[in-house]
Amino acid sequence: MIQRLEKARKWMLIILFFAFIFTVFFYLTVSADIEVSDVEKRELAQNPDLSIENVSNGEYMDDFESYFLDQFPGRNIWLKSYLQYQQMTNKTYIFDYYVSDSNWIIPKPSYSKPSTHIDKAVDNLNQFATTMKDEGKEVYFASLPHKVNTIDILPSYIEEGTGIEKKDYFFSKFNQKSIPTVDVGKEFKEEYTDDELKERYFKTDHHWNMFGAFEGYQKVADLLSENSTYYTNMNEDESDYELKCYNDKQFIGSYNNQLYLTVDTTGEKICHMLPKDNLFDSYQITWNGKERTFKQVYGTDIFRDNNPIDFGGLYMNNTAEITIENPAVQEESRLLILKDSYANPIAFHIAQHFSNTTVYDIRYNDDQILTEYMADKDFDVVLFLYNDAMLQGESFRFSTPMED
Repeated sequence: MIQRLEKARKWMLIILFFAFIFTVFFYLTVSADIEVSDVEKRELAQNPDLSIENVSNGEYMDDFESYFLDQFPGRNIWLKSYLQYQQMTNKTYIFDYYVSDSNWIIPKPSYSKPSTHIDKAVDNLNQFATTMKDEGKEVYFASLPHKVNTIDILPSYIEEGTGIEKKDYFFSKFNQKSIPTVDVGKEFKEEYTDDELKERYFKTDHHWNMFGAFEGYQKVADLLSENSTYYTNMNEDESDYELKCYNDKQFIGSYNNQLYLTVDTTGEKICHMLPKDNLFDSYQITWNGKERTFKQVYGTDIFRDNNPIDFGGLYMNNTAEITIENPAVQEESRLLILKDSYANPIAFHIAQHFSNTTVYDIRYNDDQILTEYMADKDFDVVLFLYNDAMLQGESFRFSTPMED
């Protein structure tokens, strides 16, 4: 009797296994493949081509494994359940993120030391700045404080990362004597307590919020006003602005997105700081060659009444090129901003002080070299707005492709 029950159980397991395989195969066959994961911000593997060549060289099975994992039925539900299980077991890192008791999210620290990649980046920067100055252009560098180098969230038993060490190394090689600069992160650290610093960042995203960004803008404006002959005073005092917060909106933080939105976002400060004279609305804006209004480029999730919203929809999405003509500045002054996403909340604020501003992201212009792009332009001022965790890579590709 016992042997019969054991045999029946084995057959039942075999039947269930093949039923599962058949169900998954049927699902993959009849359902449309998902092309992009909104959570992971990446393209998902698609059904590989079945050919004799791909099967014989082993590529088909490798590609099919990736396809199976990416298109598995209920994949997001399974992953989210796994994340919630990890949270219940009090793991220090969940998908390489630390989540504090108050729902602050920070990635696992980097412990790598300064490398030749930083040397190459800063050498390129120094050479580029020298060339620009020889051509009569003003060059400025603003180091913007990334969350990982500014906020102290990790528990004491976790070793501190090397982000500040790498930034200090970068600046030790950087020609600050000939390039006026502001280290916003250093000034933040000197001026504010840890709790005050937290007021200036999103809990569940890797960026600063409007409070941190606006203070960063003011420090960049001070750098320009003290040094640039092209800078025009416009809306420099905080009293010239109106703070608008959107408490009815739900925020999707980039770190939380990686954790499948398992972290509570209550308390995120979703705000704009806009000039009371509505100057931004008078800008003539060209977005990748197409004319746009201010509200078609900035705060699109807010002005379209979308909910929930993310950092790009709250401020501005990354893009290759934006030009801004400012009718309020009469004397011609042409600014080129080279930036990363930390500049997105404040690029339009800086544009107040120049008649023409071009916002250019090297990462989204991999088909052209910056110096070639600038050859037929007539910029007066070049301003770098780079966060202090981005000290190497393609953003420092100015005249030739970066070497590996």
